[in-house]
Amino acid sequence: MPRAFFCPASIFHSTNIAPAGAAPEFGYYWSSTTHLDGPRPERSACYIAFGRALGRIRGTLLNVHGAGAQRSDPKTAAHLPNLPGYRGPQGDQQRVYNLVRPVRTIRSTSSKQPRQPINEKPPLAPQ
Repeated sequence: MPRAFFCPASIFHSTNIAPAGAAPEFGYYWSSTTHLDGPRPERSACYIAFGRALGRIRGTLLNVHGAGAQRSDPKTAAHLPNLPGYRGPQGDQQRVYNLVRPVRTIRSTSSKQPRQPINEKPPLAPQ
């Protein structure tokens, strides 16, 4: 069966965030970019969906954008009492507590061989 979409999770080691026994689900990863749009542009930041990019349309949860989609979420959940939330015409799912993927290669001072890249960190706890 051909693959229906490209999934970045197949290239990078990514944490499966689905409950035990459920189909694999991969997180949304923050970028370092503030999303400068909307009535309060400083409130949101961009992220990339490494698995499905979910949204709710007419009450049904769907993969409305696909893996690799770039979207935005609020930077904090302070004004979102119930998560996940949904917004926009495709009902984009707002998770807010997205993952972080620092990626870099560190060269050792004692050899020319690069160390293993730093892969991923769990989401920060709410403050």
